[in-house]
Amino acid sequence: MTSPPSDAVSHFGLASARDLVWAHAVNSVALLEAALADDSGVHMLEVDLMLSREGVEAHRDGRVVRASDVLLAHPLPTHATEPDLSRASDLDFETFVRAIVAHVRAEGARRIGVKLDFKELSCVEPCVARLKDAGVGAPERRGFLGTGIGSPKRAAALAATPLWLNADVVRGPGGRDPIDGERFVDLCAAACPTATLSLGCVLSSHWSPYDRVRVVNAVP
Repeated sequence: MTSPPSDAVSHFGLASARDLVWAHAVNSVALLEAALADDSGVHMLEVDLMLSREGVEAHRDGRVVRASDVLLAHPLPTHATEPDLSRASDLDFETFVRAIVAHVRAEGARRIGVKLDFKELSCVEPCVARLKDAGVGAPERRGFLGTGIGSPKRAAALAATPLWLNADVVRGPGGRDPIDGERFVDLCAAACPTATLSLGCVLSSHWSPYDRVRVVNAVP
């Protein structure tokens, strides 16, 4: 695992992490196209990941969950007790990966990085496996869509793409149950050993500011 944010800073040739330009919640086709546009100036794309309704059924029935079963979507706070109402997006993870790979492989394309914010543990395995298969942010470049990544230079560009993997693994003030942190780290380390892990905590929308006692109590 690499040390954030030094990998991204050096990748983009910036003076400090403060110079990184982020596009957050890139959870639709339109937002993805805007972030990847030549004139956007965006360095890092952050997306949120949840299972689609079909993915939920597959996971519940013990069937294989595919990258296409994962949506780029964020839970709606007004539907915290009905998460299925959040499972709507025109962008799935398979389409997202294809777009990222196509951008990085394009001649003269500007550099980008990716941060994935996993909202459910069941999303992690199919997504990190797909990233590994595509050669994104990983030393093991196993090919792209079964046809090969292309030139060594472009394969190296995919492998060097900053990849941050985020999940809330600690319950914060008023927060819901977090993702299983040990399982999350194991899955990420196995498939994407050079990715940067970003581990957070779950908070209530009405949480009050942290103090030293809360921080100390949150650390195992």
